[in-house]
Amino acid sequence: MRNDNPQTSGRVSRLLHWLMVATMLLMSASAIASSIYPTLNVLRRLHQGFGITLLVLVALRIALAR
Repeated sequence: MRNDNPQTSGRVSRLLHWLMVATMLLMSASAIASSIYPTLNVLRRLHQGFGITLLVLVALRIALAR
């Protein structure tokens, strides 16, 4: 990505990194909550949505790294 070098990362790299971290935390929280409240289907849908979001962010980061 632009402005990436061995010493520093560019703004886009850092933004994608922290968005992925936040998404993983939300995904983990929704998985834990889903196991505590198995009848709440909204938690399962949230977990799946976070997973798809994470997949898109990872694909975007890979695409921009080339």
